[in-house]
Amino acid sequence: MSLDINLRNTRAIGEFAARLGQCSLPATYRVEAGELPVVQVSQNFAEMAGQLRQLLRNLLRKEALTPDRIVVLAPYRHTNPQSGWAAGLDEFPVTTEMVNPPPGHVRVGTIQGFKGLEADVAILAGIDGPASKHHETLYVGASRARGALYVLALEKAGLDLIAV
Repeated sequence: MSLDINLRNTRAIGEFAARLGQCSLPATYRVEAGELPVVQVSQNFAEMAGQLRQLLRNLLRKEALTPDRIVVLAPYRHTNPQSGWAAGLDEFPVTTEMVNPPPGHVRVGTIQGFKGLEADVAILAGIDGPASKHHETLYVGASRARGALYVLALEKAGLDLIAV
């Protein structure tokens, strides 16, 4: 069954998610206007950690978003030893509690673990070459964002080639 109306995302986010997931576009969107998704490409996870740290600083301090409005999702747990991007979370209180996060905490989890949920701002982090081949998972992650979507990917993932 395909959905004819996108009720969660802005048109820009919904169309981007559909391209990532290689699936068809809904006929209409409840929200037409909105920010374009942002893809930031890095050479390695250490560089990605810096991008994540700066992005969270901007969202929380400059844009004054409350932490509970933000979720950081990745294909692998942030505690995985290979998830070097997670060093970008070091300045911020985080929680793995997705449904009822404690006040003042940014939610952090896996894309698969957040399926069916949504957030005002979703940050997909840790997207590497193997993860970029899982189109359905990328679709799920990108489509969790209601108003703003940021994707932090390694250069070899090739996501910078997906035009917004």
